[in-house]
Amino acid sequence: MTSPADDMRMGGEFELNPASFCLPADQPLPTLPSAFSYWTDTGRSALLLAARDILGRGGKPVVWLPAFCCQSVSQPFGQAGFTLRYYNAAELHGEEDSPPNPQPGESVLFVHYFGHRNERRLAQVPAWEQAGIYIVEDAAQAALTKGVGAFGHYAITSVRKFLPQPDGALIGSRHALELTLADPDEAFVSAKAVAKLVRGAHARPEDFLPLIEFAESRLDHSAIVPKRLSWLSHQLMLRADFAWVAARRRLNCQSLSYAVSTELRSNVTALIQGLSDVEAPLGLAIRVSGGRRDALRGFLAEHSVFCPIHWLLPHVPQAQALAADHRLASEVLTLPIDQRMNDRHIRRLIELLHQFFTES
Repeated sequence: MTSPADDMRMGGEFELNPASFCLPADQPLPTLPSAFSYWTDTGRSALLLAARDILGRGGKPVVWLPAFCCQSVSQPFGQAGFTLRYYNAAELHGEEDSPPNPQPGESVLFVHYFGHRNERRLAQVPAWEQAGIYIVEDAAQAALTKGVGAFGHYAITSVRKFLPQPDGALIGSRHALELTLADPDEAFVSAKAVAKLVRGAHARPEDFLPLIEFAESRLDHSAIVPKRLSWLSHQLMLRADFAWVAARRRLNCQSLSYAVSTELRSNVTALIQGLSDVEAPLGLAIRVSGGRRDALRGFLAEHSVFCPIHWLLPHVPQAQALAADHRLASEVLTLPIDQRMNDRHIRRLIELLHQFFTES
């Protein structure tokens, strides 16, 4: 039986419900608007495939990456032998821009953050392309946002961030890729699937978190070997209502954003303002000033609201040009708005935010 606490749990790993397999398998798999799309297991595998193809086409082994980005973006380029150069994410923190300065034959990657189109970097694409720069469009956080993935020479998404499937990422390219993909990592897929099933049965965190940590450690501490999409994830995607997922996320985000911009504006600020009807948000990223971010995260976790941090930046140099990115990394918190939540969850989350800032 579901307890009230279970019913109001928000965020965290997606549950896997066996009843999902009773749904008709009639949904088309997502694609990218690029000329060619290929499925693989993870976003980092997709990036490694792009990096290798760039080198195979005579590109220089130098890539410009946004400083405000997950270490899993740096990992595949490092494994491919690229020199990593970082530029700051002025489109997020609004402080002085230190734009990327790639030379002909080098590469630049930009991110569509939290499901929003990155209009600032999209405006730079024509100049980069004219200069002979290889462009990688990272839409891992915008897998359900329409229109992304059409601007770079390569594009990647990661649908496992939006759905309960254990794996699944797309790489898009303007030209056909010759890919050699390994078999799925069944230990990873099985650990994730069991953890999702156990979490869905309202088990204690100590019963499923070790499985999640085991699975993710296989990604973080092993060389990347691009693999085929697993059978389990393929079957789940055939039964997923992507349009409904995107619409529910937009509705939840709009409701929570309104509260943040009105009744909570003296305590937190939304990192990205506004939401178009083609954007499907990953979460509502907020800035929590005054050194209270970690305390807020802990308070919400005590009340069964699990908020990720996007991202810690131990891999990014402590350069003056990147100071604003490190400052942002110490303040940002991503509030959940996913499709498991409804209006009652959003009201509860707003109440908890009020409670924290009233009592702290």
